[in-house]
Amino acid sequence: MQQIQMLTKNEITIWTWLVSKGIANALYGLSQMVGQKFNVTSLNIRQLQAKDATIMLGEPGSLVVGTRQKICGDATGCLMLIHEPQLAYELVDSQMGLQRGSTQNLNALFWRR
Repeated sequence: MQQIQMLTKNEITIWTWLVSKGIANALYGLSQMVGQKFNVTSLNIRQLQAKDATIMLGEPGSLVVGTRQKICGDATGCLMLIHEPQLAYELVDSQMGLQRGSTQNLNALFWRR
């Protein structure tokens, strides 16, 4: 089994700055597309093994909505965003141009591989 090398505190600081800038740029573009402003109020980046990720998702049986995005370029990897369902519904409403509160569940229409 391959040993995973953990990032140093300085490297995590650099990644936090890079991710913050990337998120700000992405949200600016999204804001321009849908005519609504988006803000990130907190960002906490940490590295952990995949087997430990479920700890961050809440109690067993908790419903969460996740998206996975492949990162390509000078830095490669995956970004996973996990949201409480209500926030995910609001994001869908905003991106689809629907009135806030319209989306009440995510059916097969939104599932992508």
